[in-house]
Amino acid sequence: MGYTHHACLFEYESYRTLIQPLVTQADEQHYELLREHTRKAIQQLRQEWPLLEHGGGGLETEDEIGAVLNPTSRDVGYWFLVILAQYLQPCPSSLGNWSVVKTVLALLKWSSEDCDLLFNGFPPHRLLKPNLFQKSPKPLKNEDSYWFWVHPGRGWSGWLPVKEVQRLYGKLRDIEKAILAFDIHQFPGISVDNPVVVRDYKKCLRDGYADTLAMLATANETKRGLFMSVRLD
Repeated sequence: MGYTHHACLFEYESYRTLIQPLVTQADEQHYELLREHTRKAIQQLRQEWPLLEHGGGGLETEDEIGAVLNPTSRDVGYWFLVILAQYLQPCPSSLGNWSVVKTVLALLKWSSEDCDLLFNGFPPHRLLKPNLFQKSPKPLKNEDSYWFWVHPGRGWSGWLPVKEVQRLYGKLRDIEKAILAFDIHQFPGISVDNPVVVRDYKKCLRDGYADTLAMLATANETKRGLFMSVRLD
């Protein structure tokens, strides 16, 4: 099994505006308005469920949402995730090459924080709780708060605001020459004496860099954020 990286354009400001009163009510364990918005979102998303590639599994039905009498933290987090999906649009992704790019960026002296932000973003609970800087528990447990459950079932997600998209886009463009000139023999853990392996890793790096740059360029040009997931295949 491996991990693949998937991204969508994300209108995060509109999402945050919508969910503010829903978060307030959820904190008080009042879920009817959240349930109503979730069912409306499902009506809109029936034809295309953008989080399927992110590891979100099948989209639940309106009846399934209505049948939940005592929502768990997992249920409530999923409902916020369904509503979030309304604000996503397709975007280029680096798929299986992302980890090669991330490793090389670290070797080129990018900070671990920027390497993580580029592919993982900020944790989704910061959309619901902007002032909560705690890391998401891994693995999640049933007793964990609902805001930590805003993740696809087979993926781990994050998001980037426009400001961070612009910063990382500029930083990634500036390092293009170093990426293209990178000596793949420095890559840890590969058989550097095998020319096929060296060739394949060079291609993964170039393709992954181009796809990552396209992801950021698309978000930058449209002035939108990104929602990203690393999915276990």
